[in-house]
Amino acid sequence: MKQLLLILFCFATSNTFAQTRIAIFGGSVAQFFNDRGGQAELACIMPEAKFFNFGKSGDGLCKQTKIENGKAIVGGIPRIIEEQCAPNKDKFDIYIIWCSTNDIWGNPIGTPDDYTEDDGFDEKSLLTQCGGLNHCIKSIQQHAPEAKILLFASLKSFNDSYGYSRTGITKYNPPRRMCDYVDAQIQCAERFSIPVLNLWAESGINEYNSKKLCPDGIHPTEEAYKGLCPLFKGFLSRFIK
Repeated sequence: MKQLLLILFCFATSNTFAQTRIAIFGGSVAQFFNDRGGQAELACIMPEAKFFNFGKSGDGLCKQTKIENGKAIVGGIPRIIEEQCAPNKDKFDIYIIWCSTNDIWGNPIGTPDDYTEDDGFDEKSLLTQCGGLNHCIKSIQQHAPEAKILLFASLKSFNDSYGYSRTGITKYNPPRRMCDYVDAQIQCAERFSIPVLNLWAESGINEYNSKKLCPDGIHPTEEAYKGLCPLFKGFLSRFIK
């Protein structure tokens, strides 16, 4: 009965005034935020907002992009954002780019200058995480210049210390850790003055509680997603009129 009353309350309050339209783009961590009930929880405690989730399992910022005959064919998160930024598509008030963990398994990190005017929008730089992220930002800015773009830096991964420690094991060549990808995400956001919620640092999920909150090492449980909602609310409320 208590849960039913809460649902009815959320429904009633969400229809009493104009809501801020918020689009979420990302990989499976973003998709599962919806699938596992976190998004419904956030919508309930933020009746002033309406959420649209375009997260798709497996998608990254550069993982699916290819160069064919010298031209880039974007995939993953940049492709979905590109589709939603087509001329016939509605505009959102806020666009959240939720950085994926799919890019961190050997894909090039790149630099904040990738796919910007500094490299002449070189399409080869779309094969890096930074290039893919900057492509997303450019697509949104061209489609909805008055909208607010926000970045959720990647959550940690917990399969080994590569994904959760700044002094843990390194992988690949040149050697790196997941934190290096996250640092680059934040640097790209800084270049474009985009506010960042650094989930790698602030989620509260760590190597000691991850077996309960993130048992597969990547995806939070329903409980964990709902536990993140006050953090999300505090961050998003800064940008809602």
